Amino acid sequence: MQPAPLYKRIIAYLIDLAIVNLIIVSPFKSLMASLIPTNFSEIYTALTLMFSAKVMLIIFISGIFAILYWAVLEFKIQQTLGSLIMGISVMPLTKRYNFSQALLRNITKFSLILLLLDSIFIFKSDKNQRLTERLSQTMTI
Repeated sequence: MQPAPLYKRIIAYLIDLAIVNLIIVSPFKSLMASLIPTNFSEIYTALTLMFSAKVMLIIFISGIFAILYWAVLEFKIQQTLGSLIMGISVMPLTKRYNFSQALLRNITKFSLILLLLDSIFIFKSDKNQRLTERLSQTMTI
């Protein structure tokens, strides 16, 4: 099996990101908007609120649901909606594909910085695998 081309993976990720934003992040937008300052004098207060328990909880819950979007779909059908559209899928390099593999390969999608660091490994892999794909013994085809 040939590894999925990088451009297809990027487009699939962007499609999935739009879906996650629509389904998971959108319900929290009005709550988050109420925490954003409307004038300069509120900036200090807003910076303090950024680290409030409410904001951190919203970020944490959104991140968990986002990871579950990728992990559950990849575990159940070896594809997310974005990868389905782009004609790519997950292939286990082991006999069986289990949920812990799906979760491990998607754990860095909680943070753009972690995902970028994880993705650097694609350029050092003959199978175009991210670090978490290597660790989970999977690849995208």
